[in-house]
Amino acid sequence: MKLLALLALIGAFLAGCSSPQPAGAGGSSPAPAPAPIAGICTATGADSTLTRTGMLPDGAPEVPPVTAPMQASWATWSPEPGQAGPATLYGHVDGQTDGVRGQPGIFNRIDDLRPGQGIVVDQDDDSAAVFTVYRVATYPKATLPEGEVYGDTPGPELRLVTCGGPFDEAAGSYRDQVVVFARLT
Repeated sequence: MKLLALLALIGAFLAGCSSPQPAGAGGSSPAPAPAPIAGICTATGADSTLTRTGMLPDGAPEVPPVTAPMQASWATWSPEPGQAGPATLYGHVDGQTDGVRGQPGIFNRIDDLRPGQGIVVDQDDDSAAVFTVYRVATYPKATLPEGEVYGDTPGPELRLVTCGGPFDEAAGSYRDQVVVFARLT
């Protein structure tokens, strides 16, 4: 009976998520290199394809461009979602579109996620990895506990990472990082 309830819950959740096309699909621009994951949908309504991002030369994680605030990305230096370890997805809390700053980003409501809520990561093979949130935390960027956020885990987990807290005008960025912790359901 628990399995049927879980399947019904997943079905209802998935019904609220559109099936995103891979980045570059449906347009005249060439598609980027295929990613092992196609998209993400959260209980807060975030729904995006996923692009690949890596590390910048200074060792900082690469994130989607601020001029594409509704685009989420998978950090290729982390495990693929559904594999052992913490798969890391990045997105903006806000950004700039058509020259207008402060436009909502894909993770603009990330801190509204609560333990027990779901996150679905669509795979390119039409399967989906379903994760359940177990914690949402905000850390000052200067003291982000990297081992806690990015360190090995015994099973498949997911991290959604974005900016948050007060905006530092002098630095031109937010002071904090918001991190959602989720486990494969």
